[in-house]
Amino acid sequence: MDPRLSPRSQQELDLEDEELHRHQATQPGSTVTISYAAPALVRSQITSWTTLAWGDAIATALFATNAATVLGIVRSDDALKGRHGRGMTLLIAASYGAILFNSIAALASLLVIDRLRGIEFYEAGNKARRTGEGNVPKGFSSWDLLADYGARRHVRWMLIQWAIYSVTGASLMLMQLIVYMWLSEGFALSLTFTVLAGVACVGLFFTHITGKFGLC
Repeated sequence: MDPRLSPRSQQELDLEDEELHRHQATQPGSTVTISYAAPALVRSQITSWTTLAWGDAIATALFATNAATVLGIVRSDDALKGRHGRGMTLLIAASYGAILFNSIAALASLLVIDRLRGIEFYEAGNKARRTGEGNVPKGFSSWDLLADYGARRHVRWMLIQWAIYSVTGASLMLMQLIVYMWLSEGFALSLTFTVLAGVACVGLFFTHITGKFGLC
């Protein structure tokens, strides 16, 4: 350390030097260290996200198939043939929306898997990469950890789009089923199952949110 520099200014210079090395190491033409292995916690997060994406790809494909099946039933239902109105329009819109967004969500899941698999490879070519030792600060999210170990910003945008398409597709599929039930069944039965479905969804989201933020 230069004695003419204060500890603070020396630290700032060290940070700038580290940032410069990291920038240079990530430029095209950098070599890739084939012996590099991401820390165990990072690899477990990549595996968890990949498993979730595979499961969502299968689920959304099934949701799209289910929505297409219900649409076929609607088209062949004699009680609904020639029927018009807002309810019928909403049913058809929800049906096509469920097919479309669940199909896009399934495709997005596969693209997310591809991006997740590239995180460790990208970090292997980063000469200024972090070591496999140390601690994760409190409040660090799974994404924060991946971002520190090779996940680029576009990976985050892929995850956000994937989540939006998946939630939208699932919501439209539930809407399709509920609207079809209201058009073809009695008031009491439709109201009962609509309330039950609403309570079930609210319960799931409440449990997820409270668990995520450590409230219960």
